[in-house]
Amino acid sequence: TLLDNPIRPSEIAKKLEIRLTHITRELRELKKKGLVECLNPKERIGRLYQLSGKGKMLKKEDVIELNLNERRSRHIKEDDARRIFE
Repeated sequence: TLLDNPIRPSEIAKKLEIRLTHITRELRELKKKGLVECLNPKERIGRLYQLSGKGKMLKKEDVIELNLNERRSRHIKEDDARRIFE
């Protein structure tokens, strides 16, 4: 998946062709749920994210469903969310 290794939100946005603001919002929500972690939270630019231990334990479908069920009206579509975890 994109989040198996440390990656910057800008890299995810570029690979998925989704606006950075949408990626940042999704990562923030996944972080609140304990599914991703920021490896350098004190940095304002160039933050690195990856799946947390909890995120790695869940199947990618579970993570996607968990996030999408709460965000049906958001800007990231289901197919785009799935691509983050492929």
